[in-house]
Amino acid sequence: WSGVQARIPTYLGIRDVGKRSAEFVLSLEIFNHILQKQRIASSIAELDAQWRQLLRDLGEVADAAGVALAKIPSTVKESLDEDSAEPLTIVDGDWVGLDEAISQLRERLSALTAQTVPAVREVSTQLDADVVAEEDTIN
Repeated sequence: WSGVQARIPTYLGIRDVGKRSAEFVLSLEIFNHILQKQRIASSIAELDAQWRQLLRDLGEVADAAGVALAKIPSTVKESLDEDSAEPLTIVDGDWVGLDEAISQLRERLSALTAQTVPAVREVSTQLDADVVAEEDTIN
């Protein structure tokens, strides 16, 4: 063995050349396991990069819609909880969840539609009087 290992070139950048050559000669499956581990690690890194890109895209869409995203996991996990990520928006100066914001805005809309808007003929005489009074104060 010493003759085989002494002649193995080290300039090719192969890790653990002596160990790998012995495993190859003895037909051990260690190389396949290492290769599988490297493939899995590569897949995890690729999924993580895709996750980060999706987060960037989601952030851009949320910014365009005026929504902030809270509690977003920065890395991919085995499973995502339904309540882990939450979109938030500002209503009356407070950050609230979208469901609550929609209900608050619907209540505000129904209150505004329930209000009666005075007709022009009902308020025109009062507005004329206000204009005349303002003109008198200016002059």
